[in-house]
Amino acid sequence: MIRIFIGLILILSMIGNTIGDSCYCACCKYNPTPSCITTTLHMPSCTNATCADFCRETFPDSCPAPGQPGDFSSACTSSAVGSYHKSIDVAIILASVVAVFLLKLIRNG
Repeated sequence: MIRIFIGLILILSMIGNTIGDSCYCACCKYNPTPSCITTTLHMPSCTNATCADFCRETFPDSCPAPGQPGDFSSACTSSAVGSYHKSIDVAIILASVVAVFLLKLIRNG
């Protein structure tokens, strides 16, 4: 019974981790041939500043650093639903730990 319960907790936490914020990256460096990337990355949470840093760190060959020649655009899209699900996951995990602890206390007398 406890193993099934723990398995459900793990599944819920994995589902919660797939829901989060989106970071859009569009970059081009021209030295001497163009190297471009356009993609959306998923992050647990982000701001426009952390999204820009993440794009530049993930795609250094395509995303120019500030002051370097090239084209760069990034944007973070936050998901309130993702934050809500993350909060619920934490509450479920905490409640599960308490429930398992109480079950062990009851079984041991």
